Amino acid sequence: MALSKIIIRLLRPRHWIKNLFIIAPLIFSNSFTDQANIYRSVLAVAIFSFIASGVYIINDIADISYDRLHTIKKNRPLARGDISISKALAIAFFIVVLSLYAAFIFSFEFFVLSLGYILINILYTFWFKKVFLIDMFFVSLGFVIRVLIGIVVINAFISPWIIVETFFLAYFLVSSKRLMELRLLEHDAVAKHLRSPVYTEPFLEQVVFSSAIFTSVIYMLYAVEIKSPIFIITFLPVIYGLFRFFWLVQGRVTALSNPTDIIFEDKHLQFTVLIFVISVIIILSLF
Repeated sequence: MALSKIIIRLLRPRHWIKNLFIIAPLIFSNSFTDQANIYRSVLAVAIFSFIASGVYIINDIADISYDRLHTIKKNRPLARGDISISKALAIAFFIVVLSLYAAFIFSFEFFVLSLGYILINILYTFWFKKVFLIDMFFVSLGFVIRVLIGIVVINAFISPWIIVETFFLAYFLVSSKRLMELRLLEHDAVAKHLRSPVYTEPFLEQVVFSSAIFTSVIYMLYAVEIKSPIFIITFLPVIYGLFRFFWLVQGRVTALSNPTDIIFEDKHLQFTVLIFVISVIIILSLF
């Protein structure tokens, strides 16, 4: 395989969809008509995507022994032996340093938040990855940082409810991932013993469902705060999307280990997200 293709796989561009959380403040602050803010948000997404990729590489290096025994992760470049650890580490160092410099040039707040994201992920990778519940808190904080970056790069104000909403939505996604991984490893006798035995399927199902409820209620509180009766309509795609996702995790999708894959493969979810974004933009613009 060509080195360029290996590097692309190492960067995991498929996971860059998570960085669209940076654009959320652009939408919810009603700043999407400002071309300068659009440019700043898109550029921030691009810069942060490479920072996140550098973190993914560090995580892959730390987990290489586990990944080699994993049903799906064994196909990652490091686990397959397509690239050496030293080369992968050099790539991670290069793109992180370069991206941090770009973030610093962009704004000091962006730089500080990016450093915070890297620190949180280092703590997660080497210390808290197998600590009950705390592991999911750390990953969820990463999504909150994305939204905070979106706020500082356009100097916007959004309701604090959106920050809380982000955390619980992220917790919903992360607990869904844990549930999917647990189910996948139940069919993998070799790798099963490597996973933390603390989580159980019934417990994770309750966490996923509870997170979905919290996410729904908090979004409703935010929608009421907008003081535009028609904005309540945006609650409908939120509810549908959350519970369709929960249904897919619960009964239909067992051969995947990442929620990102569900979003890419389910046209209903893609259409729901599109309808949600369009409806929010139209309502905030006209009402």
